[in-house]
This record gives sequence, C-alpha cells and structure tokens, in this order.
Amino acid sequence: KSPHSFNNKFGVPLSISNLKRDTEYGVFEIGMDKRGEIDNLSRIVLPEIAIITNISKAHLKNFKNLTGIANAKAEIINNISEGGNIILNKDDKFHNFLTNKAIKKGINVTSFSCKKNADIFLISRKKIKNFYRLRVNVKNKIFYFDVKYSTNNFINNILACISVISTLN
Repeated sequence: KSPHSFNNKFGVPLSISNLKRDTEYGVFEIGMDKRGEIDNLSRIVLPEIAIITNISKAHLKNFKNLTGIANAKAEIINNISEGGNIILNKDDKFHNFLTNKAIKKGINVTSFSCKKNADIFLISRKKIKNFYRLRVNVKNKIFYFDVKYSTNNFINNILACISVISTLN
C-alpha cells in the first residue's frame, strides 16, 4: 500500500518502485485533477482489479460537468489487464455507463450497493453497543461484519473491499 496519499504522477511511480520483489499484491490509489491523468498512471500500474467508488463533484474545477469526470475515471478501464476486473458502485448514476465501457473491453464487472440488489450489497445495519453490525449479501451468501462507523461513505468503502476479496476468491 502507499505510505501516504501517493496518488499522483510522483507518488504512484514511487510506490511501485518501493515494492519488494516478492510482493504478491499492491494497492494503489490513482488520483486525478484533469483528463488523461488516470490513463497515464494506470498504464504504469496495469491493474488486475480496479475500483471506481463514485463520480462526484470533487474534481469539477477542471471539468465542465460530471460526465467529463466519469470519462476521466473510466480511463482506468483501458488499462486493466486482460480478463481483469472492475468493481463499481451500483448506487452511482454512472454505473451503467462504466459497466458498458468495461464489458466492451472484456473486463469482468462486480457491483456493490448500499441501496440496491448488486453482486455485493448491504442488507441491514444494526447498532449494537459501541459498534454496528452489517448484514451483507456477497454473491448470494450472507455475511456479518462488525464495524465502528456507519456512514454511507464508510460502508461503500467496506463493500468495495469485500468486492475485492470476493473477486480474489
């Protein structure tokens, strides 16, 4: 994993160059402020699995609209290794757009959701003393996860991580 938020043109190559030869898995955040950045960085990483958590206004300053951001984030799809996987948030309004791009490239898609039926989705959350118990459907099997926080952003990240674990079998 990156030691800090090394998600830019300096941090991603630095993180890769610091990998040990016997490293089995690397986790990299690929950030962007403008079009083309994700394409360049993901060509360096060549991910087998990628996650796009959501398309939001966080990077709107360099784009005309959310569609521009969606296109920029979709650049990673072009650089996922053959037969690779992308994990997408089914609650995001660009889910179908990203899914269609991935399918055209022969990339396997796994979806996660806090609200809808997906490959991995939250069934319920229950407050128990000082933690929350999440009941999650993982490809038609029920699992329980105890977590400290219950915000939607936190749960989306948990579901994305569960999706990676499921993808890795």
